[in-house]
Amino acid sequence: MYSADIMNSKITSLIDHVLREAKDRFHRRCIILSGGQAWCHGKLEDIYNANSLENLLLITNTKTDVGNNKTIVPTEALQFLGHEFDHAVIDFHDGIDPNILGAISGTVCGGGLLILLMPPLHKLKYFADPEKQRMTIWPYEVKDVGQRFLQRLHKIITQSDNVTLLQENETLPEQPNIKSKTNLAAYLEREACRTIDQQQAVESILHMAHGHRHRPLVITANRGRGKSAALGIAAASLLQEGIERIIVTGPRLNSTAMVFKHAKKLLPDARYSPGKLINNSGRLEYLAPDVLCRESPKCSLLLVDEAAAIPVPMLHHMLKNYARIVFATTTYGYEGTGRGFAIKFQDILGQETPGWQAQEMNIPIRWAPHDPVETFIFRCLCLDAGVDTLESTINPRQVVFEKLDRDTLVDNTIDSEKLLSGIFGLLVLAHYQTQPRDLRYLLDAIGLDIYIARHNDIVIGTAVTEREGDIDPDTAHAVYRNERRVTGHLLPQTLESFAGIKNASAASYLRIMPVSYTHL
Repeated sequence: MYSADIMNSKITSLIDHVLREAKDRFHRRCIILSGGQAWCHGKLEDIYNANSLENLLLITNTKTDVGNNKTIVPTEALQFLGHEFDHAVIDFHDGIDPNILGAISGTVCGGGLLILLMPPLHKLKYFADPEKQRMTIWPYEVKDVGQRFLQRLHKIITQSDNVTLLQENETLPEQPNIKSKTNLAAYLEREACRTIDQQQAVESILHMAHGHRHRPLVITANRGRGKSAALGIAAASLLQEGIERIIVTGPRLNSTAMVFKHAKKLLPDARYSPGKLINNSGRLEYLAPDVLCRESPKCSLLLVDEAAAIPVPMLHHMLKNYARIVFATTTYGYEGTGRGFAIKFQDILGQETPGWQAQEMNIPIRWAPHDPVETFIFRCLCLDAGVDTLESTINPRQVVFEKLDRDTLVDNTIDSEKLLSGIFGLLVLAHYQTQPRDLRYLLDAIGLDIYIARHNDIVIGTAVTEREGDIDPDTAHAVYRNERRVTGHLLPQTLESFAGIKNASAASYLRIMPVSYTHL
């Protein structure tokens, strides 16, 4: 065994090598520190001190010395969607939340590190994860929640070529070979629009702002494609033309930060305060969705960022009250899914504004193509889950219906991944506000069952059900009298406390969550 000093020197050399590779290729790299929490934080401090990592976001409940960088607790993490950092650290000893992983990984820019602090991998399946509390329903305990998500995560990490894994009391991995460099000028030295996709999006916004009324534009893009930046660039151009008022809305002010950042960059003389940019007689300002719907203030253009995170009735209200509107949303986001959003909302768009336009942005800006962190995150969270296309018409006699054993979804085979992707892809398609956290719920929630319909081994439909009820008489009586609520059991408690049906909680229920299907 190496001495502590030699080991630290080898780790420093390895991290330096990984950082150089990341910067040379304008890729992000993922480093996983796996071991006890104290060991992980000690190694993080060593890495920080040796490499002087700046503009770093650290998410943890534990105090760690990372200089003047920003440290937040996990409950604050999702507020930073839409921000950019050179590096980010997530302490998963505090709970492995897929939403945080999905949201924060997208804030790291090319050339940076995503560092995950994790319990020992060989014990991951048995980790007493605080995140399981979300899935614990009465009368069960945390230990009754499944371990399939963690089992699958362990498999992905140990089999991945896209992470650098450092484990306590384990041999260090080999240094990766630095491949050809990326032409950084293609990403860092261009003018306002850094890809053809972004330029086309800006042009579409400007065309819509000057063209016929009631022809809204829907922009969908994956994380890091410059969607919000395109809104800001277009807004700045319109303000320079003399447009008087542009309103931008989104789930929260922070989620529109990139819109204002890029507008301000192009209008250096404009007066800026959080949520407001004033240029001569024109202004770009933020209004929360509920305020916008309640007051319906006049404006020349409405920009809706992260539209998939806003309830459809609000979006419908905006559509009816504003003649020029852009709906932009992340294709695979932690708050909502852009593909499902487009499908669900397009019926309303078609009825209300048949001339609406759609545009998709595919080329990454925040990092170079073929980014290893994006590949890793997509695999972990099924963000690239899709729906298989049938090559022939469905023969009803060849459709097979079955109840799944959820263990088959994580049995370490290619077929299990294909099946999980097919099921989750259908759910994403059908329910536009699907979150990465829903994947863990699907795999591990208590009392949940999955039914599927297959045609020639292709999943064409799925239904997810939850078993509820069988509540003991004393507890049921307390529910009926509005003296108590128990976790879970939505249907029987609703019948007891709101419909006033006494003893409804004593019965057994099978609550069918929204059914997802395709090709039918």
